Amino acid sequence: MGPFTVEVRIPESKYARLMLLRYLKSSINLYILAVTIVVGAIDIYSHENSTSTYFFTGAAILIGLPIVIWGSAFRLYRRSFLKSGVNYTISEEGLASATNGISSKVSWNNVTDTQQIGGYLLLYYMRSVLCILPVSLLTPDQIIFIRQKIKGK
Repeated sequence: MGPFTVEVRIPESKYARLMLLRYLKSSINLYILAVTIVVGAIDIYSHENSTSTYFFTGAAILIGLPIVIWGSAFRLYRRSFLKSGVNYTISEEGLASATNGISSKVSWNNVTDTQQIGGYLLLYYMRSVLCILPVSLLTPDQIIFIRQKIKGK
C-alpha cells in the first residue's frame, strides 16, 4: 500500500472523553477507581447521621476523582497540538506527523501498542505518547495495513 495522509482535528470535548475512556480501560486505574468509590461510599454511609467532616471527605472522593480526570484531559488538550490539527502520513516505513512547523517520524519498530477506543485508533510509540487516528477517516484496508505493520514488527 502506498503512503496516505490523514488530517486529524479532534474537538476538545471528544478528546477529553477519549482520554477518560483510555484511563478507564487500564485495569489498574479501574481498580483504583473502584476502591476509591467503595471507600467513599462506606465513608458516606457510616457517617450519614453525623455532621462530621468525614461525610464531606467521602463525598469529595466520589465526586472529585472523575472531575480531576476530566479536567486533566482538558488541560492536556489546551497544551496539545491537536487544537490546530495534525497531518499524519502513514507508509511502509512508519508514521510521520507534522503540525505547527514541527515534524517527527516514527518507524513501525517503535510503535509499541494499539487500541481502538470510541471510534479512534490509538497508536502508542512511547509509554504515554500516542497518535490518535479517527477510524472514520480511514478505509478498512488502511486499518488492516496499520494493524499488520504493528503485528509484523
